[in-house]
This record gives sequence, C-alpha cells and structure tokens, in this order.
Amino acid sequence: MKRADKFNLLNSIVPREALEKETLKWAEKIASKSPKALETQKDIINKWMTTDLETAIDFSINTVGLNWATRDQKEGMGAFVEKRKAHFRGE
Repeated sequence: MKRADKFNLLNSIVPREALEKETLKWAEKIASKSPKALETQKDIINKWMTTDLETAIDFSINTVGLNWATRDQKEGMGAFVEKRKAHFRGE
C-alpha cells in the first residue's frame, strides 16, 4: 500500500469501520457523472488494453468526437459555464 500511495494511486485510506460510508461516497460521485461519458471512457480504456497503439488512438479520437455532440456533453458544458450542478440523462 505504501508504494501505491507514493505514486498517488489511492484516493483515500480509511479504517474498516468507515469503508462502507467511503464506498457510498465514491459511488455517489461516480453516479453523478454522465452515464454516456462513463460508458465511453470504459470503451476507450478497453480498446487501449486490447489493440495496438494506432487503433487505440484512432478509436479514442473518433469516440470522443462522436460524443461531443451528445446532450450529456452539452449539459455538462452548460453546467460548467453556468456554475451549476449538471443533470445528465445518458443521452
């Protein structure tokens, strides 16, 4: 664990009795993000893990480009500019 912490690979370290509360906190944070963006990022990571570099780069560029036109992207950008919480619908 000390090595992981040294390389900033840990978000938090909590005692066993605080684990459930900490886990729920992280789950809520993830759930507040765009489902479409999370799905896209997962697809990109999987592509990087299973193909050659050129294919992975092309896939990433194309996937991000396609997602740039989604409603969730527009909602996220609008919320950021307007300094409000985004309300994603997975579209």
